[in-house]
Amino acid sequence: MADRESVVVLLSGGVNSLVAGMRLLSVNDLHLLHVDYGQASAHSERNAARRIAQSLALPLSTVEVALNEAEPGGGAEAGADTQRRAAQAMRKPPGMMLSLFGAALDFATRLGAVSIVCGVSQCCDEADLRATRGQGDPQSQRLFLHSLQTSIELSMPSKRRIDLDFPFLDMARCDVVRLGMRLGAPFQFCWSCLIGDNAPCGQCRGCVSSTEAFAEVGMVVDAGQVVSR
Repeated sequence: MADRESVVVLLSGGVNSLVAGMRLLSVNDLHLLHVDYGQASAHSERNAARRIAQSLALPLSTVEVALNEAEPGGGAEAGADTQRRAAQAMRKPPGMMLSLFGAALDFATRLGAVSIVCGVSQCCDEADLRATRGQGDPQSQRLFLHSLQTSIELSMPSKRRIDLDFPFLDMARCDVVRLGMRLGAPFQFCWSCLIGDNAPCGQCRGCVSSTEAFAEVGMVVDAGQVVSR
């Protein structure tokens, strides 16, 4: 039997990153990496990543990147202020993906990994933003991600290559959920809210898109918990 190659999975604690990693669970040695870049829901995302790693019995590393001084989350208790913070969370901070992949590349190089897996999706991003094709967040666009791969190739020694794997670039979130269901993904440990830090706000694009995706496959999200209908 051939040796299993090491792969780094960027695990946010959300649905896409979980399923992106589970695709390779039986064929690669997965090493989960969670990046805290100062997002409002950092504490809850970190806890979700930890629970997912424990559920899958996989190693998890966490790194902090000084990028964004986000306003602390307040969950459902934030009241009317929730709408303002939900609007602020609609787009990724400038340089976020560069910071994430910089941390992941350093980790993968030291680990000897052959690829870095990320659940980013241009399709999901454009649907969340109600944007037309090509008008979503620049850091979720195919051109940007292709350029990222090229930059990494140019920065590596000639005999060393680390590929970037974006399996869901053109996949809708409901289809990601369907794939996760087939793979037995532990969705109950995921966190999708972009601003809540105690309880999901129910209003940000993370909460809304997750609820809609699970509803489309006949499941319900109740206070952030995925339950069967």
